[in-house]
Formats: sequence, structure tokens, C-alpha cells
Amino acid sequence: MALAVSKPHLEVAIRQAFANMKSSGEADGSNPDTNIETLAQALASAIHNYITSAQVDITQVTTTVPPGVAVITAGSPSAQSSATVAPGVAQHAGFGKLV
Repeated sequence: MALAVSKPHLEVAIRQAFANMKSSGEADGSNPDTNIETLAQALASAIHNYITSAQVDITQVTTTVPPGVAVITAGSPSAQSSATVAPGVAQHAGFGKLV
């Protein structure tokens, strides 16, 4: 999904992270180490989920492929293997996810 659509989910997760830290502090008499650990884990999960929910559109990406790409022909008596001698252009298409 688009990150703009995911932003409200991130905000809810961050609010929940702070709420969890608050309740963790109330439960153990506000042990700073526990509070920091609780908040860090929750924020890391929220940010990770936000970033990995992105749909990445790479349809506009073109790549110049340098010379030297292996080329092999087969199926005939004149089958040969060699390499390209000029650069080529690779077109990319589709959507992907960040992993």
C-alpha cells in the first residue's frame, strides 16, 4: 500500500508504544530500563511494519547494462558462446515490496 495510507497505522502504533511504556512503568514502579526496552521494541516494530508495507513502483526505472554480458547460442552446428560488445538498456516493470 502507499505509505500515505499506512501513516495513520504508524501513528496508532506509536501512540500504543507510548501507552505500553506508561503502563509498564506503572507496573514496575517506573524502572527506566524496562520503560526504554518496552518503548524501543514497540517503536521498532511500528516503523518496520510501516516501511515494509510500502509498494515500490519500479516501472520507470531503466538500467544501462555494460558490455560483456555472456551470450550463448545453442541448437545448431554453429552454436557459439561470446559476450556483448555494446551497452544495452534493461527496462524494469512492476511493483515490489521492501524486504
